[in-house]
Amino acid sequence: MSNPVTTRTASGCLKDAADLRAQLEHWDRAIALYEEVSKWSLTNATTRYSVKEYWLREGICLLAKGVRMIALAWTVEL
Repeated sequence: MSNPVTTRTASGCLKDAADLRAQLEHWDRAIALYEEVSKWSLTNATTRYSVKEYWLREGICLLAKGVRMIALAWTVEL
C-alpha cells in the first residue's frame, strides 16, 4: 500500500479486527493482527505514535494466552 490514507484505513480495519479477536479470546490471531498493525504504523509518520498502544494490546493478549494455558494445565493435573 503506497497511499498513506489507504494505509491508515487498512491499519484501522486490522486494529478493529484484532480487537474483536481479542474479545472472542482468539489470542493467536489477535496477536498476529496487532503485530501487523504495529509494523504498518511504524512506516507512517502520523500513525507512528499509536504503536505503543498496539504493542501493549499485543502484550496483554500474550499474557492472557499464557494465563489460560496455565489454567488448563492445572485442570489437567487435578
